[in-house]
Amino acid sequence: MEILRIIYKSIGVVFFTLFYFLILLTGSICLSLIGRKTERWRNRILSIWGKTVAYIFSIKINIEGEPPAPPFILVSNHLSYLDIVVYYAIVDATIVSKAEVSRWPVFGFIAKNIGVIFIDREKRMDVKRVNKEIAENVNPRSGVLIFPEGRISPGDKILPFKPSLLEFAVAENIKVYSSTLCYDTLSDDPGLISKLIWYGDEPMLSHFLRFCTLKRSFANVTFSEDGIIHDDRKELAKLLYERVSDNYKPVYLPEYQKKVSSES
Repeated sequence: MEILRIIYKSIGVVFFTLFYFLILLTGSICLSLIGRKTERWRNRILSIWGKTVAYIFSIKINIEGEPPAPPFILVSNHLSYLDIVVYYAIVDATIVSKAEVSRWPVFGFIAKNIGVIFIDREKRMDVKRVNKEIAENVNPRSGVLIFPEGRISPGDKILPFKPSLLEFAVAENIKVYSSTLCYDTLSDDPGLISKLIWYGDEPMLSHFLRFCTLKRSFANVTFSEDGIIHDDRKELAKLLYERVSDNYKPVYLPEYQKKVSSES
């Protein structure tokens, strides 16, 4: 049964990803030819894609609060590659992602062509370019989603927020909204949550195949009631971190806890 579940989910995700990408690309080309902006079309198709993939994966998305409307800057904690599925389904945003994603087979090519902003965190000078792209993508048709932890967290806590990508918000006095993402399996088995959260050295494909064996999971997203304006990006990052942390429900990965125990 697990093998059938893996096959069904894998084929379904690949098929609908390619299908909606072709629709998005075709529509964007047509709109560009007549001089129209493409962000609303892109966001609409990506929302349908996110909801479709969440359905295939049997992820039920629960929302508390109201997602911000464009233009906006939104920050969130980061737990898995699945986060992009959840957020594309519920917010109209351009996502800032690590540069490695651009090198993923097939999906990297698609990400490049749907407006994902890539950042190379190994290069300090890349922050300036990314802040400029963030400024260009915050408009009445779309917002920007940032994962300020800079990497996926192990789940037991939220990692400190890096302030570097909040420069545009501070310079322009723009409200920054926050949301907290938590996953759940509604099971007492702590091993199941590790099929959702991708952390550590496990290859993505290996984790993806394990994830596909899950019968059902839940993504709970809590949006802040209002945004924060601040003239200091470090203080802004700290305030946003506190907001996201206040709504976070920690999860404990068995393999991560073993690693911590062995190192202590």
